[in-house]
Amino acid sequence: MVNRFMSDKELIEWLYLAEGDKETADLLYEEDGRPEIIIYHYHQALEKYFKYILLLNKEKINKVHSVDKLLSDILRKDNSFSVCKNDVLLINSYLPKLRYPYGDRLTLDDVNSVKESFTKTFRLIQPFLKKVK
Repeated sequence: MVNRFMSDKELIEWLYLAEGDKETADLLYEEDGRPEIIIYHYHQALEKYFKYILLLNKEKINKVHSVDKLLSDILRKDNSFSVCKNDVLLINSYLPKLRYPYGDRLTLDDVNSVKESFTKTFRLIQPFLKKVK
């Protein structure tokens, strides 16, 4: 668990990493990349953006990869994110499929669902991005 104050420089690093994952997912999406890699990067971007928001608000973050758990932490202080709960749950549901052989291959339909859910959630994240740059 990270519980110390983050400097602006460290917060900017979280943003840099999140933006890199988002940009990679967007680029691979436009280039018809592999679905599991695109979904992985959207998941990673969301995880890092959520951790950034928690740290920005001087909250503790757990070293977890489940974006639904991170969302629960955010919701304790900011209920405005409750509107994206189903979107976050959808994105998080792909986590086991991204880490382990699952049998079924992910498809473009899966990517489109994740991209749509990420985009809705990202709209809520955007105001926080202007707080440190």
